[in-house]
Amino acid sequence: MSLLFGMHGGIGRGPFWLGFVILIGTAVVASMLVAGLVLTQGRLGQWISFGILLLLVYPAVALSMKRLRDRGRNNLKAWLIAYFAPGVIANFAQTV
Repeated sequence: MSLLFGMHGGIGRGPFWLGFVILIGTAVVASMLVAGLVLTQGRLGQWISFGILLLLVYPAVALSMKRLRDRGRNNLKAWLIAYFAPGVIANFAQTV
């Protein structure tokens, strides 16, 4: 649990990639479950899909923050904003 939801400490390459494989698997399963809603419910399905994206961004940020800290990057917030913000903004724009 602390691998995906804890913001403190650093992690090596192995736990980092294990965490991202878990996130990718979760995203694939969630998108398969929501795909039917998007097709049948239209806007509501799109908003549910965007909500799932927001739920998955936190663990991805936690993993990335720990890995960047382990790599000695000082400007964690700038790196994370540059990496995650464009995708979230683009998905929000597509949903709206």
